[in-house]
Amino acid sequence: MPSAHQKGFATLLAILFIGLGIIVTSLGMMQSIRSHQERQIGLQAVTQAQLRAWNSVEIIRRYLSTQSCANLPTLLSNTQPLYENKNVSKASVTHVDTKLCQVAVRITGYAATDSKAQTTSTINAVYELTTTSTSSPYKPLTTGLVFNENLTYSGGSFQVINGENMANFSITGSLSISRGTTAKASGCIKKDISLSGGGVADNAVLLSERDITISSMSQPKNLSVSGRNIYISQSGGSYNYIKSGAFKANIKSGTTTIGTAIIGGKLNTSNYVIPHSTGNALVTLNDSESTTYYLDLSKVTTDANGNIQKNDSATLISGSDSLPDTFSLSYDSIYGGVLNFLTGTVHTLWGNTLTLDGWSGTYTYLYAHNTAKMNSATIGTLNGGADIYVRANGNLPTIQNPSKISGIVRNTDNSNQVYSGAINNLTRQVSNASPGLPGIPLCNITLIPVDAASYKESANYVFYFDSATNAPMLKIQNVKQNSNNMDISKTYNLKTDDIRTINGLDFMQCGWYNNHCLRNSTPSTGWNLNGIYKLPPGVLFFEGPITVDGVDGSKTLYNSIISTQKITLTSSGHGPLVAPNFATPQTICNATFYPSNLCDKSVTPPVFATWSDSNGTYSGIPIANVAIMTDTDLSVSGWTISGSVILGGSIATNGALVTIYGGLSVGGNKASSASINNGGILIDVSKLTKDQTYIPSTDEDNTGSNNSIPAEAKIKWTQYY
Repeated sequence: MPSAHQKGFATLLAILFIGLGIIVTSLGMMQSIRSHQERQIGLQAVTQAQLRAWNSVEIIRRYLSTQSCANLPTLLSNTQPLYENKNVSKASVTHVDTKLCQVAVRITGYAATDSKAQTTSTINAVYELTTTSTSSPYKPLTTGLVFNENLTYSGGSFQVINGENMANFSITGSLSISRGTTAKASGCIKKDISLSGGGVADNAVLLSERDITISSMSQPKNLSVSGRNIYISQSGGSYNYIKSGAFKANIKSGTTTIGTAIIGGKLNTSNYVIPHSTGNALVTLNDSESTTYYLDLSKVTTDANGNIQKNDSATLISGSDSLPDTFSLSYDSIYGGVLNFLTGTVHTLWGNTLTLDGWSGTYTYLYAHNTAKMNSATIGTLNGGADIYVRANGNLPTIQNPSKISGIVRNTDNSNQVYSGAINNLTRQVSNASPGLPGIPLCNITLIPVDAASYKESANYVFYFDSATNAPMLKIQNVKQNSNNMDISKTYNLKTDDIRTINGLDFMQCGWYNNHCLRNSTPSTGWNLNGIYKLPPGVLFFEGPITVDGVDGSKTLYNSIISTQKITLTSSGHGPLVAPNFATPQTICNATFYPSNLCDKSVTPPVFATWSDSNGTYSGIPIANVAIMTDTDLSVSGWTISGSVILGGSIATNGALVTIYGGLSVGGNKASSASINNGGILIDVSKLTKDQTYIPSTDEDNTGSNNSIPAEAKIKWTQYY
């Protein structure tokens, strides 16, 4: 029998083995858990890499939708990746078939699993470019000036010279004109108009959805004014019309109220609005989106009971709910309609309540839905929906034609007591004598958002900073040498490479003569083209702010300047800036180095490249109609610019007069108030051709057919690599 000592040792040994078993089991479980976690991390990384690769498949498809079959070989010959987002994804062209208009692209997505490893997922994709769409990829400007926010004009010149294809201005904020010379412009303003100095051009039209105040400016000639409320506290001048006020009505679908409308018209005996046969109305529905429509009143039909057929009159502005084909407008209240006027000569004076504080005014038509107060005046025809107030003590108005009011005449010389004396051609207490209300203007303003980076691939010269070294870089694309039509596409390091000449020909020179351009540019300082001596024509794209500071010999720059940040054109000596499409084809296409995507040299003399939609064929790719485009702001002094100026931010025009032969859009990305003073600004669209009014659009729904830019790129085939 074992001794007690042996029994104790055996017990300890058993305990030891049990402990070792537990440790081994625990370690095995920990290893299993760790392996499972690593598999999960790896699976998540693979999933993320795949997701990034597939996201890039769509990014490439959208980009290829801006290209043409003819440009596909250039994509293959480029040494740089077709697309690269550091540590996220990368894409390169592997094959091109111009006959089938197809391009093969290898796309790799990346995802880090830890600090040392990186998981990838690669997809081979084949895209086919189609050109069958008949819709237009571009939109024409129709307004000379579009301004998002308040505009103050206090000196210098402010002119918008209209043309057949473009006219007037549109402002989403307020307009203030003080001091300065005569503002030669007409337009529609969302908010208030204040004229307290200077003046406006003969025959100008000033429309506001809010209030208009005029005082102390030079006497107008044939000015037209319309708004919610009108306050004119100066004497003299002539006006075509002065109108204020509208009805607010409940929109009825059967007996159900579905929204409200601001509209001009007359009330019938049941208090329903019978709209005018001209003008516009604003409709807002009671849905969760407050869906809004503009109604073109010339297209609606209305019966005597106020039942309205909308026909094709409604334009959706926001929201998504539908406006019924048939509805009615039940009167709710008066919207605006205050019209205070001193004196002058007016063809049509029309509002809800009229107060004429001056003496001896002349009014061809005087219309008041409610009361009218006046001193001595000469009136052609008077219609009023309530009482009128006159000065009976020898200062009665003279009415020339048969007129009527629904109310009575009161004498302001005698505590507004009833005046029963005769007033020639006026009949009192006529039921339903009211002329109604004119309605207020509606400014349907289309802002132009700017995404400069989306036009990088359409540019001829792309300036950017290397992501690793911050070195200034230039990528040349879509450019050929005129002497031999050789493509000179290449990427240069401006810090070290010499591009004053290319192939022995003058290319890009600054410093007022043969010095390097942009060699010392950094991400913090941006780009500074100082003393430009040589600069090839075409579209210039800059990542970061760009300053043009002087041009040797006042030479003309034949360029479109596009930037992701601020553009500054200094007052240092310079000539004009001319967008390529605003020059002649010979000037652009016969240059030493010419933009091959903008030129068609298959004919002699060369012509600009064309594009087409269902309405026809147009000359000049629209990106070359733009002289200036930036996501942010423009500072400019004393330049003459031919081509449209499209700004995501604001404009500053300090210094000498700025002249733009093209449209100006300000604040497409953010509301940006600005002041015009000193030299001022002149916008002349009087000589623009229809083709020159088209600009690029970032609207993803816009596609089109085009011999330079296709309608769409479709994914034909994909496979994991």
